[in-house]
Amino acid sequence: MADVVTPAAPASSPAAPAAPATSPAAPAAPAVVAPAASADPVPPAAPVVPVAPVVYALTVPAGAESFIDADDLKAFETAAKTYGWTPEEAQEEVRTRAEALQAQDTAFLARLTAHPTYGGEHLADTERLRNLGLDAIAPAGDPLGAEFRRLVLKHGFGNNLPFAAAMVRTGKLVAEDRPGAGGGGGGDPVEYKSPRDLYKNTTPTAG
Repeated sequence: MADVVTPAAPASSPAAPAAPATSPAAPAAPAVVAPAASADPVPPAAPVVPVAPVVYALTVPAGAESFIDADDLKAFETAAKTYGWTPEEAQEEVRTRAEALQAQDTAFLARLTAHPTYGGEHLADTERLRNLGLDAIAPAGDPLGAEFRRLVLKHGFGNNLPFAAAMVRTGKLVAEDRPGAGGGGGGDPVEYKSPRDLYKNTTPTAG
């Protein structure tokens, strides 16, 4: 009987397939998005409360009637509404203005009184001629003349030296043209007892 030949085993077993270098990445977990915080509810608008208009009952300070009049008070009221002043602030503005005009008038009179040509012993003649000149250019019975006098009074210019000097020169011209004129504008002489008397009973009217 013939011998059975056993086939020789292969020199080496076939190599096992190499393992991949890295394992495949695991799929990323879905991002968790936090729910947006709910916005605070908008509060309802406050009801509109009507605001009463500010009332400005402005008054002329005592003793300042020569410098502040009703038209001035209206102008101060308009300014108060424009700039949002309180009634107290507006009244304080009136008082401050009146005091400034009074101080200006006092300074004007002091300078006039001390002037060597128009003041001192010449003051009475200055007043007479000034009043005569004023009567000529702004008759008291004329609406515009009365308004002019009122403007002069409000700012104290009746006692202002340059103004008084100009009125004195005018008064001299009138006296030359009308001998015997005494300062009454052509009628009976008007006697003025103080530098401010020529403005009394002079109310401006529309011209």
